[in-house]
Amino acid sequence: MTKKAFRILAGLSILFLSTFSGPIFCHDQQMLVMTYNIHHGEGTDHVIDLERLARIIKKYDPDLVALQEVDKVTERSLGVDQLAELGRITQMETKFGKAIDYKGGAYGQGILSRHPILAHQVYELPGDPNIETRIVMESTIDLPDKTRIRFATTHLHYIQDSKDRLLQAAAINDIYRKSEVPVILAGDLNAVPESETLQILDELWIQSSGSGGGLTYPSWDPDRKIDYILIRRQDHWNVVKTRIVGGNLAEKASDHLPLLAELLY
Repeated sequence: MTKKAFRILAGLSILFLSTFSGPIFCHDQQMLVMTYNIHHGEGTDHVIDLERLARIIKKYDPDLVALQEVDKVTERSLGVDQLAELGRITQMETKFGKAIDYKGGAYGQGILSRHPILAHQVYELPGDPNIETRIVMESTIDLPDKTRIRFATTHLHYIQDSKDRLLQAAAINDIYRKSEVPVILAGDLNAVPESETLQILDELWIQSSGSGGGLTYPSWDPDRKIDYILIRRQDHWNVVKTRIVGGNLAEKASDHLPLLAELLY
C-alpha cells in the first residue's frame, strides 16, 4: 500500500469513528458473580456452620458475592462477625451493611470481593417502620482492567402482596438509574418473575437468568425463583451463563440455594 493510500484509509477510519453514533463495546473481560441468602449461617439441620458456606463459595471462586441475612456479633450467632469470618476463610475483601440492630449486634447484608473495594454506601429503602428495615448496600469495585463498577445487594420485604416491595423496587431504580458507571444488583427480592415487583425492576434491569427457571427456594425442594442477579439495560453486559448451585451441601447449608452468573463486559 502506498503512503498516499494509507493516509486516505486512515482518514476514512477517523471519519467513521468520529461520526459513529454509539459507543464501541469490546466484551472481553469475564466476571463471575454469586448471590446467596445464608440464613445467618444456619442450615436446614439447624446448625450454624460458616465453614460449609465458605466451602461452597470457594468451590466456584466468584469475583463478587452478594450475601443476605448476615449476623454481626449477635447473641444468636455466639458473637461471631459472620462476614469477617467468611472473608477470612475465602480470602476476599468484605463490606457489611446494617439493616437493623439485633440481639446485641447487627443484622443485614454483606459483600465479598476478590478485587479492591474503593467505596461503600448503604441506602435505607422505604417501608412500614413497624416492619424490619430494608436496605440496598453497594461497594464500588476496581476491576483488574481498572473498570469501576457499583456492586449492590438487597433483600426486599417478605410479606405476601407487600406494597412496600413495590416502593422498594422503585427506590432502587431511582438510586441507580443515572449512575455513570455500570451497576450489578443481586439479592433476595422475595418476588417471583411475574410479580409487579419484577415488572418495576425490569424497566431498568435485565435478569441474568431470564424470566424463567432458576428456582432457588426452598433449598431442599426449590419451587420458586426469588433470588436474582440483575444487570442494568444501559450497561451492555453479556450474560454467558447462569446456574443454580445444588447438591447435598448446598441443600443443607442454608434455606436458599446460591445463584451464579458469568458475565462479559
